[in-house]
Amino acid sequence: MSAVSNNLTKRIKNTTNRIKSSKLSGNQAVRETIRTRVATNNLSSSNAINAAKGGIPANDFDDPEAGLTDPFQNPVLLVFILLITFGFIAYGLYYYYKNDTDVKQSQTFYGSDVLSYEPLFTMDTDKIDKCIARCKKDSLCQGITFNADTLTCTGTEEGRLRDDSASFTSWIKPQQIAKLLHKKANTDKPLIGLATGLTTIKNTEFPRPPFIYRFNLSLFLYINDFYEGHGSWRNILCKGTPWPSDGEPLTTPYWETVSTERPEQCLGIWLAPFNNNLRICITTRSQISPSTALLPTTNKPQQQILQKLEYIDIQNIPTRKLFHLSVNMVEGGMEVYLNGKLHRMQTLKGAPVWNELPLTIFGKTSTPATLMDLIFIPDSADLDDIRAQTRKLSEYTEKLTN
Repeated sequence: MSAVSNNLTKRIKNTTNRIKSSKLSGNQAVRETIRTRVATNNLSSSNAINAAKGGIPANDFDDPEAGLTDPFQNPVLLVFILLITFGFIAYGLYYYYKNDTDVKQSQTFYGSDVLSYEPLFTMDTDKIDKCIARCKKDSLCQGITFNADTLTCTGTEEGRLRDDSASFTSWIKPQQIAKLLHKKANTDKPLIGLATGLTTIKNTEFPRPPFIYRFNLSLFLYINDFYEGHGSWRNILCKGTPWPSDGEPLTTPYWETVSTERPEQCLGIWLAPFNNNLRICITTRSQISPSTALLPTTNKPQQQILQKLEYIDIQNIPTRKLFHLSVNMVEGGMEVYLNGKLHRMQTLKGAPVWNELPLTIFGKTSTPATLMDLIFIPDSADLDDIRAQTRKLSEYTEKLTN
């Protein structure tokens, strides 16, 4: 029994003896008896609750006879616990960074089927570190292969390690990073994870929308230098009329020239020639009033179809700061979201026209910029989907600054 319990027991006995010896008056005896019973009941209740929980009396930590001490008042024990905690943290950091920079000598990381393998990207570099940094920023990249003889590097989306000559070195993204990226990524796979220069995506990569007027295209964009190419419309992307491989760059401040040279765009995104505005355009078709002339065979009014580029302007986009852009096509109109918030919406006069042409990113006339995670959804996206796309904004901002 603890010291407190022993003291109360002695007190009860003394009170009883004093009552029997008539040393206390009747009222004093009653008051003393009540105080003793209350103290006894409180102690019994506290010990009963602790016992039901598998615990010990509240004051046993302070009872030398119980052999227990409060761990938070023992500096030696606290230091020991902290050392163990920091040890686990240090080991986790070491394991993380060791795997993050671990390269495989005399091994390559190419596609599982070498005959049909197409690299995710190819770059010329004299250091593997630059290639690793490029792969880290690309959510599709799972590993790279560096050739020391040709000073080239290739990124691979899905592949496997193979033994090769001493000229080759490979690196695979740590599993924890890859899982984290895929966990945070949108459920729809990006068409491209990273683009910093002229890039083409085949039309076959785009799932055709069941309804042409319903689809969503989203991306992260960073404008490095707004002033380069100043005075001309600068292409960010365009799914439509391809750029001639041997043709002259389209350098014009006139939108009418862009419309004539690039009549098919679904979608097109352009940086304005004299300010930091974005123009988002789409080819539409609409019927106009019948001509007064009659068709010679049917003797009916001629039906005329008008095809043109309709557009919406987004003013004062951020420069040298990553932002998220989502273009949401809905029945009868276009919605534009910036960083998950509705920025502008516009009704279209005609019906959108889908084309079977490739998408070009940063055409011949462009500006230094970085595009990340281009995602195409063959249906309109709801607000939750659009907000989910922006959750990687801080993560990708950190990647660009590192």
